[in-house]
Amino acid sequence: MPVNITDFLNKKSNGLKKRDLVKSPNLKPIFNVINQHLYGKLKYTDTDTRARSKQIINLLLCKLVDEVSKKPEEEMEFCIKNSESPENLYYRIQKFFDENVRAKYKEVLDQNEQIKLTEELVYLIVSEIQHISLLRSSKDIFSDAFEIFVSKILKDEAGQFFTPPNIVKFMVHYLDPELETKILDPACGHGGFLLESKDLLWSKCELESDKIEAISKLYEKLEH
Repeated sequence: MPVNITDFLNKKSNGLKKRDLVKSPNLKPIFNVINQHLYGKLKYTDTDTRARSKQIINLLLCKLVDEVSKKPEEEMEFCIKNSESPENLYYRIQKFFDENVRAKYKEVLDQNEQIKLTEELVYLIVSEIQHISLLRSSKDIFSDAFEIFVSKILKDEAGQFFTPPNIVKFMVHYLDPELETKILDPACGHGGFLLESKDLLWSKCELESDKIEAISKLYEKLEH
């Protein structure tokens, strides 16, 4: 497994466009490789699992926002440009995060939030996922990330428990909600049950307006 920047020099992107991104059948092996990079580079530092996972989420948000905002023929920002150094890439990704993620999602992200991984790690992580379309590869990207990057000990200490996707799917299909059903998950965590419910309800919809109506009946908390 490559662990040095020099191992990734052949993965540079020369004008990577959105239409060039490919679907991955399973993001978890890729996330596992990234997690091994993080562990290998940070195991002798005081960076804990919570801080590392938060930084990964920040980078995934950059990747997602970049994908959502681009047209198929437009070039991606979340990639290693031709002959780009780790320092220049880090500066570009940090600038993208500041202007396109943190500034636009003030209600979600702390305004002091920064990309705090090293230049080398940002380079390694971007190289691993730059050619992948996260939007086409997983319906619940952050569930996959949560499962890989947050250790079992931290999940247990924080009272966060991951329900396996096959169990989620079985439970939702067993309940088999109808389009007019209101669905509440007050302990939704990453939202796996609500996302699976959305998929099932959409499979019953004939019109786009029905899909919008179905989403409006999904709740993560009681309304007052």
